[in-house]
Order: sequence, then structure tokens, then C-alpha cells
Amino acid sequence: MALPGWDALETVQAIHAALEGWALVCFAILVVCDVVVHFGDDAERVRLAPWLPLFKKASLVSFGLAVLLEICAYPYSERNDELSTEVITALREQTAAAIAAAKAFEREIAQARKHAAEANHTAEQERLARSTIEARVALRSLPPEQQSDMGSQLRRCAGGTASVGCNQGDMERSTCASDIVLAPHEAQLSLESPPASRSAIYPRWRECRPAMAAGLTEHVWPLRELHTATGELSASQSMSQ
Repeated sequence: MALPGWDALETVQAIHAALEGWALVCFAILVVCDVVVHFGDDAERVRLAPWLPLFKKASLVSFGLAVLLEICAYPYSERNDELSTEVITALREQTAAAIAAAKAFEREIAQARKHAAEANHTAEQERLARSTIEARVALRSLPPEQQSDMGSQLRRCAGGTASVGCNQGDMERSTCASDIVLAPHEAQLSLESPPASRSAIYPRWRECRPAMAAGLTEHVWPLRELHTATGELSASQSMSQ
């Protein structure tokens, strides 16, 4: 049979404290009654003779109540220890779980920092590689300053004709050749108002072969067209003979 407040730690502690307190009050009454009955001179006892039986009964009653209160307080004391142990065990389990969760978070944070460091290292390598590629490409083209200087030098050859050629499939040389072709026009643009578009001044790139530069032809001859023209020339020479 469960006693009142048997499952609540706070109630058990309150009932136990109340029973222990009243037991102490009864023990105090017992001590006072015994002192009055057993101590004092004869004159004092004669004067208190009518009250002595009452003090004796009060001391016996208070002693009995004190013992009864202690007996009632004992199970609550045991129950207080049990509930306190359960609470302490639960708190220890919660503490252990919190410590485990904190360690797991620390491992996740360390893993995240490791991934972040790897990502930063990869990004730095990519940046260095991109900078290296940009530096290599920049060395194979003419910066605006060199184009302007070249345009200024070419002004002395105004009215002349120059041709720039390179292999059709070489993109790097094509870019450099385009920069060289645009050099005088870049210089002109820096001196006068810019036109509506750069293509209106000079085409970005036009294939030019030695025969075209010498003025012998105006376009590149494919193999089929060259074979046809050779056959027509042979036929015309045969007819003339």
C-alpha cells in the first residue's frame, strides 16, 4: 500500500521534514518535563507537587509521540533515498548522453573543417592554375599599350600596304595577328572619336597567302578549282598550237 505522496520526490521530502520536525518538538517537551520533575530542590518540588503528575504524563506522551513520528518518518526517509538515487541516475544518463552528443558534434565540426580546408585548397589550386593559364595566354597577345606604340610607329608608313599571315588553324597566332592588324586602328581610335563599331574600320581576321599578298590572286585556290584551271589552261594551249 502506497503512502500519501509516495511517488513524488518533493512531497516525500516535505512529509519527511514535517515528521522529523514534530518529533524534535516532542523530544524538546520530553526534556523540559524531565528537567522539571527530576531537578530542583525540595522547596521547589513542594511548590510544584500538584503539577508533577501532569509533567510526568506529558513527558511520557511526548516521548511516545516522538517515537511514533520517527517510525512514520522512517519509510519516507527510505523512499527519499530511493527517489533521489533514481533522479541522480537519470541525471547521470542525461549527462552522459549530452557528453556523447557534444563529442559527436565536435567530430562533425572537425570533419566540416577538414572538408572546408580541402575545398579551400582545391579553390586555391584552381585559382593558381587559372592565373597561370591567363598569364600564358596574356604573353601570346599584344596588350593595349604595345598596340598603341605599334600604331604610332606605323604612322610613318602611312599610305603603304602590309599583309599579315598565319596558319588558318592556329588560334593563338591568329589572335596575335589580329592584334597586330588592329594596332594602327587602335592608335587611330585613341586620337580621334571612336566609330560605331570596330568591324567598320577593319575586319578582325582575313586569311592571306603569299600569292594574295603579291597581288597574283584574290582568294585561296582549292585543289578542285586549281585542277580545273590547270586543265583549262592546258586545253587552251593545245588549241593555240
